[in-house]
Amino acid sequence: MTFARRHGSQELVEKLLQLAAPLRGALRVQCEPRDLEAWLVSQLVDRVQLHPVKYAHAMHVLHCEGRYRFSAQPGSLLFRTSPTMAPRVGGDRLSKAAGKLAEALEVAQFQSNSGLAVDLGAAPGGWTAFLAKRVRRVVAIDPAPLDPRALQHNVTHLACRAEQALEGLWQQLVAWSGTGGGACCEGDKTGRVCQRPDDDGSSSGGTGCDCCGRGAGASAAEACTRGGLADVVCCDMNFYLTEVLPVLREVLPLLRPGGLLIFTLKFCGHGRDKSDWGGGGASGEGRLATELRPLGFSSVQMVWLLANTMSERTCIAVKDG
Repeated sequence: MTFARRHGSQELVEKLLQLAAPLRGALRVQCEPRDLEAWLVSQLVDRVQLHPVKYAHAMHVLHCEGRYRFSAQPGSLLFRTSPTMAPRVGGDRLSKAAGKLAEALEVAQFQSNSGLAVDLGAAPGGWTAFLAKRVRRVVAIDPAPLDPRALQHNVTHLACRAEQALEGLWQQLVAWSGTGGGACCEGDKTGRVCQRPDDDGSSSGGTGCDCCGRGAGASAAEACTRGGLADVVCCDMNFYLTEVLPVLREVLPLLRPGGLLIFTLKFCGHGRDKSDWGGGGASGEGRLATELRPLGFSSVQMVWLLANTMSERTCIAVKDG
């Protein structure tokens, strides 16, 4: 939830009380900046049950870009350690990073449960496992092994670098989409079966598609010029943005028009000022939008999610239709 700062801090208190009303058990308040936390605790302590350690839910409040953003989540989902407890991630998530993807999909209002997704730099598999519950099929690309819990029935792991996976990735998308198995392409809405000439000059259905070039006979390079098949491309690689963009350029042609791109921007060791990436340049347009426009993206957001660290931002972009 979010609302503008101009409404005042007292309204924030009322909003948090409304958020806390249906929650059972003690709450922990966590804020950024930290001085906001002390003030909020003083306002809430007599009206709700608070406890810094023994809490059922955590309430997060962030003041950023002139707005308050806040949410609550069960304490069992938080990453917590103590001298007597091993590090853990609550629930069935493989990593805390899955929270970033969950929040980004909510911001993007992504509703699909029947699409095809690509997860770049997938290991250990936190994003892959989360995507597997939201879409029909997932291709996970990473030379490192995935956690067995991520290798669900609808997940294929390509154990190689992203730039080496293009042909294998395309073949997986073709097989899953049905364009190589007799279904007609998106360019033909008549319902006919696609026909492709065989080597002997005869025609048979189900071996490809003459009208779009997709199918078992089309290479990734050929097919990319006519539109992709993936509905979502995600990336949470632990590299600086200038290292991630070349990898994205290789794979993004496989994203269909209207498809969703989500990736994490890592700024560790490269300065705290990130405004020029999001839109603080002289032209009013961020470097991120400038980099992605030639790849077919006019709708580009750089957001600071609650799940992002101080050194991270998340890009949410939609490919032009």
